[in-house]
Amino acid sequence: MSEKEIVKKTNELSVGLEECEYRFLRRKSILNQNIITEDKKGNVVAVPARTVFQKIYKEEVCTVPVM
Repeated sequence: MSEKEIVKKTNELSVGLEECEYRFLRRKSILNQNIITEDKKGNVVAVPARTVFQKIYKEEVCTVPVM
């Protein structure tokens, strides 16, 4: 595989991962769920996905009504 092909595949993979992260956070936001991450000190914390989604993507999401 040439250097050019490696760069192309790496770029395609990066785009796919970014799209996957967007869909994951958007879905978690719509369902009003948390994601597990770490704070600046390395402690495990649960954070509302909506907070993270809005901070990263600057978009509002609607929630699904609970039945």
